[in-house]
Amino acid sequence: MMAAFFVTYLSGILSMGIGTHYYPKNWVLKILPYILLLLAMTFYSIEVGKVDFLGALIPTAFFLALNIALVIYARSEK
Repeated sequence: MMAAFFVTYLSGILSMGIGTHYYPKNWVLKILPYILLLLAMTFYSIEVGKVDFLGALIPTAFFLALNIALVIYARSEK
């Protein structure tokens, strides 16, 4: 369970870093944090005893919205 939280935390930091400082042109690097976050939340749901994909998609959508907001903010500052 701790590994799932660690991967979730790491993917959140990675998505914020990609959104503000290193906005890559490679589409794999753009979606990698959200794939990691979705996997982490899915593994957490399996460890708890139930597979809840909707519960895994909600934090992923939150980080996606946060990353989009940070990208818009970073581009408006230039």
